[in-house]
Amino acid sequence: MAQVPLDYRDPRGKTISVAVERHQATDSAHRIGSLFVNGGGPSEQLSSFTVGYKQLPRAWRARYDIVGFDLRGFGSSTAVKCFPTAEAEEEFLSGAPIGFPVGAKETSAWIRTWAGFDERCAKRNGGLLEHISTADAARDMDLLRQAVGDPQLNYMGLSYGTVLGATYANLFPAEVGHMALDGNLDAVAYSNGKDGLPTFLSVGNDQASAAVFKDFLDLCGKASTAACAFSAGTPAATHAKYITLLRRLRQHPVTIGDTKNCGYACGVLSIPLGSVSQWAMGADLLQQMWVASSGAAAGSAASTSSALSSPAVSAPAAATTSSAISSPAVSAPAAATTSSAISSPAVPTPAAATTSSAISSPAVPTPAAATTPPAISSPAVPTPAAATTSSIVSSPTVSMPAAATTSSAVPMSSVASMPSATSAAKLRARTTRSGSDAPASAVYTGHEQFLAMLCSDSPNPRDPSAYTTASRLAYATSGPMGLGPAWITEPCAGWPQGKDRYTGPWDRRTANPILLLNNTKDPATSYQGAVALSRELARARLLTVDGYGHTVFSNPSACAMEYETRYLLTGALPPAGTVCKQDATPFPEASEK
Repeated sequence: MAQVPLDYRDPRGKTISVAVERHQATDSAHRIGSLFVNGGGPSEQLSSFTVGYKQLPRAWRARYDIVGFDLRGFGSSTAVKCFPTAEAEEEFLSGAPIGFPVGAKETSAWIRTWAGFDERCAKRNGGLLEHISTADAARDMDLLRQAVGDPQLNYMGLSYGTVLGATYANLFPAEVGHMALDGNLDAVAYSNGKDGLPTFLSVGNDQASAAVFKDFLDLCGKASTAACAFSAGTPAATHAKYITLLRRLRQHPVTIGDTKNCGYACGVLSIPLGSVSQWAMGADLLQQMWVASSGAAAGSAASTSSALSSPAVSAPAAATTSSAISSPAVSAPAAATTSSAISSPAVPTPAAATTSSAISSPAVPTPAAATTPPAISSPAVPTPAAATTSSIVSSPTVSMPAAATTSSAVPMSSVASMPSATSAAKLRARTTRSGSDAPASAVYTGHEQFLAMLCSDSPNPRDPSAYTTASRLAYATSGPMGLGPAWITEPCAGWPQGKDRYTGPWDRRTANPILLLNNTKDPATSYQGAVALSRELARARLLTVDGYGHTVFSNPSACAMEYETRYLLTGALPPAGTVCKQDATPFPEASEK
């Protein structure tokens, strides 16, 4: 544990604990220094740090000590905690609908439940909530940098971790060493909002998810049912099939595996868009829902034939209240189960709405031939196998079918923790070379930890009714995929306001240039957001990967990994405009596997 100031305006005042873990470099003779890692969320990191550590390229582990830590307010650090146990929290939240509300009754239950949640958290966490922000976490990270004896911070951040990195770079520009940010958020939109929208609509998560889901259905429709079980033979027929499925699920929720009452929200939130290697699994799950719903549909007016003749989705009904706008967008924090898991309110049905509604997606570079980086004269760089990452936004109460779940964070859990110290400069690290695979003892990781950071960092409407209007807007532009992002930050409406939000500037000149990586079709952190961040930061180079999924690390590209490794080891940037190809292909046929 490290001790850091609760309030950096009063550095000699009350302190809180930050849990830190570290793996030593495996090639100590060629050690460069420490590489701090954040796997996204925002969420607790350390419980899966050992597993995440092994997914990092061998070259990074050889040359760097790998350091991870639970942000203040999370996990094993001084944590925000509103309930004695996770079970008690889930019992309290059982009064709210799963995923997002559909209709006036569910909307009322959602708002009432989360208002009570906010009130309880405010009473139980005292002044801690005032000082949970990414800016505070960045200041903590700088003290940890000093504690391990590094003159500059070397850092790799995924998803939300890009916000932490960008914030650090602008609070401590002279201390920036090699910093790689993957799955990037537009820092200005995240910290300042846009047009009064909730966070995830401000950063465009709804449109990014909808655009990728459109491609998911298009590509599924072009594939055989062996490659994509949900295929109806053509893209148009597959879109119509999905619309029919949502109508069925809304009228007659089904049981899929251990998941009971899988309804409309379940059909929207269960698709693992963030991991292209799991798209076929997502299609299998949709087909299970289709089969399970067929019997119920046969006995109702929403039969398959009648539904298919009317492709317009009957969006969550009766949400006609007017009011501002809300937005979610990111990947699921700790308790969330899928990269597209987002919670969202009820929305009226726009006339002739389609699955993804009209989305204008800015042009992205098309790789003629993927650039091949020069060879690196350092340990071989394996592509991370099946690496997973925590998306930036998650739906606080979603419990989706097991088949669609993805491992929630790419936190790097380490083998040994640093002992506490009263001064960062005197912090001594207890480390190990080999590490242990023993799971960390369970720590509390309630939804309030994610909310504490997000609600402090980013402006959201304070009027709960604004989220109904926001969901209507999101549905009109992004179809069903807009609903989760519209509702996920509704709990921020009554959340106690923090004091330490960082809103810029974002263009302070750093000691070294920053490398950004982004997939062109990322459903959580859009490519457009990465382009925006590359322009907002004073010294940044964007490496584009032509492909799908949330973060390059979780959807590997050997080309991109080679460039990223060269940068982290030497500081050399890829040539401007470099575009790499993704290794995986969506819905590969048997002959392609």
